[in-house]
Amino acid sequence: MPESPEEQRLLAAVRESARKAAEAIEARDRAIRAAFNAKVSRVRIAEAAQLSRERVYQIGNTPEQ
Repeated sequence: MPESPEEQRLLAAVRESARKAAEAIEARDRAIRAAFNAKVSRVRIAEAAQLSRERVYQIGNTPEQ
């Protein structure tokens, strides 16, 4: 079924939001890795990122792609 102009507009907005969210997550992960490598407290990184310490360790120990 073809998309109406309204559906096209809404789906374009969803795609753009998803792209921006992915970019923000990548930037957050780069910042976490930088702090992790600088030996900043993992607890403080987790608090700042509003993530679990386990997730911070995962991100910090994963090489950037």
